[in-house]
Amino acid sequence: MDLGGGTGDLGAGVARLLEASVVVADSTPQMLARVAAQPLVSVSLTSAEGLPFSDAYFDAVLCSDAFHHFRDPEAVVREIRRTVRPGGGVVMLELDGSGMGRLLAMIERVLGEPAGFRGPLELQQYLAARGIVGTSTRQRALSYAFLGVVRD
Repeated sequence: MDLGGGTGDLGAGVARLLEASVVVADSTPQMLARVAAQPLVSVSLTSAEGLPFSDAYFDAVLCSDAFHHFRDPEAVVREIRRTVRPGGGVVMLELDGSGMGRLLAMIERVLGEPAGFRGPLELQQYLAARGIVGTSTRQRALSYAFLGVVRD
């Protein structure tokens, strides 16, 4: 699942690369309308806080530049844990809201976004306390990747 996948570009790339089915899940119909039709890619107009999928439905979830936008991250993590099978993968690509990222966080808040930015270690610890364990690796000055698995 590409959670908060928007136009589905990243999810579609993963589908092609891995030759795997990918569901692009997003709450914005205008974004999902831009998802290119492809055999391995489907869309789901849904809230990340209440996913319409059965338990352990997905092998993995990808969440790129979206986690800090969710208004109820606790509910989102519960839904990830519920819908991704135990031992399944979790990949989050995020921006660090510290340092220069504080300006970005301030702008997002002015625009009405939750801007729930966490630093790499902070996100890693937050997820681990909720049953998703892994490591964060800085990618660029303001961005990092979290790679983890859902624990039983």
